[in-house]
Amino acid sequence: MTEKAYRCKHCGAEKVLEEGTAVPDCCGERMSPIPLEDCTHPFSPEGSRVSVIDEACDEGVR
Repeated sequence: MTEKAYRCKHCGAEKVLEEGTAVPDCCGERMSPIPLEDCTHPFSPEGSRVSVIDEACDEGVR
């Protein structure tokens, strides 16, 4: 199942609940959803080759 995280804007408390459950209350108000960050790391070595720039080494040639 998918989970959703919530944070209280007053005290900073966080809760992670299953998606579809009611938004929890904290400090007398409903908690705000925490937006998920985009994944920036590749899932496999093949995926990392595209983003890693392999430049030539400095061999001291002048």
